[in-house]
Amino acid sequence: MKAQEKSFKFLSMEGKVKIPFFQRTYVWTEENWEELLNELLNEFRETNFLGAIILKQIPTASGEPKQLEVIDGQQRLTTLSILLKALFDTLPDENKRYCEGEVMAILKYKKILLHQITI
Repeated sequence: MKAQEKSFKFLSMEGKVKIPFFQRTYVWTEENWEELLNELLNEFRETNFLGAIILKQIPTASGEPKQLEVIDGQQRLTTLSILLKALFDTLPDENKRYCEGEVMAILKYKKILLHQITI
């Protein structure tokens, strides 16, 4: 296992990230949210440590997109996803177009369908 720092944007490149059944339900409270926001808004740091996120790759059939299971970090990932979506939703419509593609790539899994064209 190799630990490395990554931006939240890494999720848009990882394929499908699943929360397994055995994970606890969402239990974060206002205290947890405040701690996370304080870390994000700390102006004296060049980078922010938001805690460990441990993902396990799920075997997939050849040609299928990569799938990952969240082992640790589900509460943080869920909170950051909600925060990102809420911030996006508050943008004026004329500003949304500049970042919509990147935000949606992080928040939504896109299944690419290949259509066979016959003539």
